[in-house]
Amino acid sequence: MVKIIKIMFGNEKQWNKKKRAQTALEFIFMFSFLFILFIGMMGALSSQLHDVKLEHEFQQLQSIQDYIIQELKLAKTVGEGYYRTFNLPQTIGSEDYQISIENNMSLVITLNEHEYVKILPFNVTGNLTQGENNITKQGDTIIFNPDFLVE
Repeated sequence: MVKIIKIMFGNEKQWNKKKRAQTALEFIFMFSFLFILFIGMMGALSSQLHDVKLEHEFQQLQSIQDYIIQELKLAKTVGEGYYRTFNLPQTIGSEDYQISIENNMSLVITLNEHEYVKILPFNVTGNLTQGENNITKQGDTIIFNPDFLVE
């Protein structure tokens, strides 16, 4: 009987080698599975973090647009000769942006090659920059940064 078992399974040393080889193979499969699972989870997390960053930048962008419109409405309601200095941030999040007034009626902010346009409630003259800006009212005309106007 023992001889039959030895013939079927080989000797004990061969059996131990097969067992160790199987254990090593199982370990490699398990490690590979967990590694792929980890990479997938990191990809999903990275995507969510990117979405949160974009949402935060968009909220800051909207805040800047609303602030400029508030300044514009304030200038419209006060009398002749109104002058005020206000500041706009140098960056939105950690990204550089460009800001401009187009056709005297649209506020355009360019961020990461995307343009965000907001129609202004009144026609204005001039342009805006990052950092310090001035707004003034001369007659019925509202001017952003009158010192930089080229006529």
